[in-house]
Amino acid sequence: MNPRAIPRRPRIIPISLVRTTLARMTLASAVAVRLLCIGAPARAEQVKETHPLLGASLEITVDSPDLETGQNRIRDAISVATVLESELMPGNEGNDVGKLNASAGLGVRTVPLDLYRLLALSQVMTRSTGDAFDVTIGPLLRRRQPARPETATPGEQHTAADGSFGQPPAASGSFSQPPAAGGSFSMDEALSLVGADKIVLHPPNRVELPSAGMSVDFSAIVRGYVLERMAVALRAGGTTSALLAFADTTMLVIGPPAGEPPVRVWVPRGRSMAGSVALRDMSMSTARAHRRSDDPRPPIVDPRSGRFVESDRQATVVARNAAIAEAWSTALVVDPDGALVLLDEPRDVEAVVFDEHGEHASPRFVTYVDWKPARQPGDTHAEPKLTELRR
Repeated sequence: MNPRAIPRRPRIIPISLVRTTLARMTLASAVAVRLLCIGAPARAEQVKETHPLLGASLEITVDSPDLETGQNRIRDAISVATVLESELMPGNEGNDVGKLNASAGLGVRTVPLDLYRLLALSQVMTRSTGDAFDVTIGPLLRRRQPARPETATPGEQHTAADGSFGQPPAASGSFSQPPAAGGSFSMDEALSLVGADKIVLHPPNRVELPSAGMSVDFSAIVRGYVLERMAVALRAGGTTSALLAFADTTMLVIGPPAGEPPVRVWVPRGRSMAGSVALRDMSMSTARAHRRSDDPRPPIVDPRSGRFVESDRQATVVARNAAIAEAWSTALVVDPDGALVLLDEPRDVEAVVFDEHGEHASPRFVTYVDWKPARQPGDTHAEPKLTELRR
């Protein structure tokens, strides 16, 4: 007989085994689905808001799991910034900076911790930049008619602050000798009151401006400092990717996380774009000076000579800290040759300066920021804005 013709008896599977197998398959499927759900990251939502802050518009872009979470994180950061604005805003005689200036020559004063920290950082930045950056320029800003040089020379130019807040603030405080007629006073008298090393700090939060007439102005560092404090709040709330930008002056990038491409932003040059840089957990700040006497922006004034910077000059700085980047950008507009020499030493600060003679960069700038020149010299703001966060 053909073996193939022999009928086979059907295999009988006990119902209990069927039930057990089905149960195991169901459990395995459930576990697999659960693991997939855990392993799949939630789709991030990009939340973008614009807020007035420190006399400018601050655009905040935050990646978050959902709209409500992103809005809450931005709200917490803005709350921190609002408090700092009330304490540190230049030109306000009633806030903590104004009261400190009014107490010059009157002894030690207790100040908010952020004001103390900003003064301490400012002293460090003055030393680091060879005195090209200095917050004690208040007496120079109070002069009604500062001396303007006929020609601008490197090392003689210094800064009230670029991108500051309307007209130069009139710092409070009186002089040991009355000003000359008309409310002005001599350059020598003003310069004698300038120098961050004159500020006396008594830890943890007591400060003395020892000479009557001294005053501080944080216009060239306060935005960066506030951005850093906002970043602390955002990170504490769980933010891993964000962009905070004051137009094209000072910005801070949080993240993006490892494995994601960095944020690439434009570096402006006048109304055109010079090129772009790649930022990851970095900050960028740009300061500018102009020849035009009718330019509405406040002048940049040399804290060492009291003279205005009257060259068409721009400095863009990339650093790990926004306040440090902002201070260095001012110093480089004031004294590009001297400040660039100081950046020969590696310090996580790189810069490019544009002036009538061309483009000058610190030794590691191109590789540090993955610099890509603009395709066309005339590339304009019609292309992606500095505040565009790339996904």
